[in-house]
Amino acid sequence: MKENIKRALWIIAGIIFSIFGIIGLMLPVIPQVPFLLAAGFCFTKVSRRFHRWITNNSLYIKYLEPEIIKFKANLRFKKEVQKAKLKEKLKKREEKRRKRS
Repeated sequence: MKENIKRALWIIAGIIFSIFGIIGLMLPVIPQVPFLLAAGFCFTKVSRRFHRWITNNSLYIKYLEPEIIKFKANLRFKKEVQKAKLKEKLKKREEKRRKRS
């Protein structure tokens, strides 16, 4: 039951974003690309077949996949840096506590 509600909400969101994207094509004030990307994201959440088609598309593989890989690598690097900074802060706190004692 909950799965059907989720699916319906993703479909509704995808349709709304598609409508805004089409309106954006006609009106130069409203950007269409973010809305169409959001619609594509919503529709890939609904259909495994559509998700597979998008991720196996030659344009996706050529242009988006390398960027996604770079983005994920960047996130991993940032997380490692944050972990190192946190460890350094904890060491400093421990040293301060030991000096006080």
